[in-house]
Amino acid sequence: MLYVLKRWRETNATALSIAMRAVLVASIALGAASGVFAGNGIMLQVNDAPLKDVVNLLMQQSGANVVIADSAMLEKKITASLNDMPLEKVLDYIVKSAGVSFRKMEDGTYIIGGSFAEEPVVAKSNPPDALPPVAVEAVAPPPPKEKKIVSIKLVHSKPSELLRLIGWNGVNPMPNCEPYFPDRSNINEPPKNPGGVYLNTNDGRLYNTTKGVQIQNNQPVVPTIDPASLNPGAGRAADQYTGAGQYVEPGIRPGYPPGTQPRTTTQTTTQTQQSSQQSGNFLWPEGVDDARPFDLDNSIIVKGDEDGIEKFKKIIRMLDVPPKQVQVKAEFVEVSTTDIKNFGIDWSLQRLNESFATAFGPQGNIVVGFATGNLTAQLRTQLTSDVGRIINAPIISTINNQNAYISINTIIPYWVSIATVVGDGNIINQSTPQFINIQTHLDVLPRVNGDGTITMILRPGISDTGAQITGPDGTSIPEQRTQELMTQRRVANGETIVVGGFIRKEDSNSIQKIPVLADLPIVGSLFRTTAKKQVERELLIFITPTIIPEVGGGTVGEMPIP
Repeated sequence: MLYVLKRWRETNATALSIAMRAVLVASIALGAASGVFAGNGIMLQVNDAPLKDVVNLLMQQSGANVVIADSAMLEKKITASLNDMPLEKVLDYIVKSAGVSFRKMEDGTYIIGGSFAEEPVVAKSNPPDALPPVAVEAVAPPPPKEKKIVSIKLVHSKPSELLRLIGWNGVNPMPNCEPYFPDRSNINEPPKNPGGVYLNTNDGRLYNTTKGVQIQNNQPVVPTIDPASLNPGAGRAADQYTGAGQYVEPGIRPGYPPGTQPRTTTQTTTQTQQSSQQSGNFLWPEGVDDARPFDLDNSIIVKGDEDGIEKFKKIIRMLDVPPKQVQVKAEFVEVSTTDIKNFGIDWSLQRLNESFATAFGPQGNIVVGFATGNLTAQLRTQLTSDVGRIINAPIISTINNQNAYISINTIIPYWVSIATVVGDGNIINQSTPQFINIQTHLDVLPRVNGDGTITMILRPGISDTGAQITGPDGTSIPEQRTQELMTQRRVANGETIVVGGFIRKEDSNSIQKIPVLADLPIVGSLFRTTAKKQVERELLIFITPTIIPEVGGGTVGEMPIP
């Protein structure tokens, strides 16, 4: 009996447990939820189930303690599918997705409820041996540096030109100090001889006169003379190059970087520094607010702090150096081609820039190049003293990389008869004077090289009159001849080079006769003499450049301005 009762109790207890679980599963099934353990993890499949029922199912299956702080927040519907995950991870996903927070206590109890909150960030504890943090005191900005104005004297350079080289792009406050030279309006005229290159100052471009097209609009590798024509006068404003041989884009004042405009005197100091930086000039030092040239006193007025002014003066000392000076002597010697051939010189175009042959003795010819300046000088002396005629021998000096120009002009008058009809119908012949300009000129641009040699760009030219040309009305007009060439040569200091190729041919016929008898037929030739003469003369140009030695020196000074 006791055994039967015991078995009944065990059977009923088991049935009761099964029934209770069935009720719970049935309630969860209403929300289509299921959750079982899979090994050490939880597998949860719920679909639109209340969060509270899902939490109860998880707690019952896992045996963990749970406290629900706010049951109203757990009425939200949850749909989830999780496989083989730990309980804490499942709670994290399920609870936080519903906007509810939870936390785990030290004894393992989970407290669910309250609004969602981010987990506090726990500051890392310093290791035991770590030093305590050092308190950093706020450092006050340094006081502004005192500004001052000084005047820096220059010795060798022009203030406005040197200041533009450093980076200043302002307008010279003393425009009267800018050089001005005679009119160069005919600079746009192409060369008279076909071919060549000329500079058009209207658009600032170089053109090929043969094709009439632009050939260059950039900075040339080697500074060149304007091939068109340099009018009388020379200097830094008369060409396209500034103090140190820098090319200036036509249409821009010297010293202005391409793309910049002259700044007005009302601009601030910050704008001045920004303008210098935008131009890409790295020479303008920090701490210098502004600088102005004072050409009348040959000085630069600088405003800035003490450090900036010291840096500025160092740059001035570096740039204010005496430029090399070159003296160029040109001798225009005219000799006959017969005399030249007697000396063994053949100025053929093929060998003009190579060598020439000399035949001073019966032993043979000697080929001598242009580098043999002593022999050329001796040849020049003998030609000019014996058989040559010196037309002109100008001497001109200039600064390194600066154009120099010299011209010798002779005005030759001639008269032209002009028939004029007066009021009564009579014709009166009047003689009107006309003039021919006979010019001998030399354009030269010397550059002193580091090895002491001199590279020169030369353009000599000479004009002369020829035979008289008689027109249909009997008016005679003299012929005018002009010869020019342009070349570039490298010469040693004090060496003489010669440029040839200007050949002039003169044909003359003369008749001597006895009047009346010379005009008789047959026997008339016995009483007259006819002489035909052909003379070929050649113009040789001897060029001798010499570096002028330096004398004296100077230093950069400073004068404070209160």
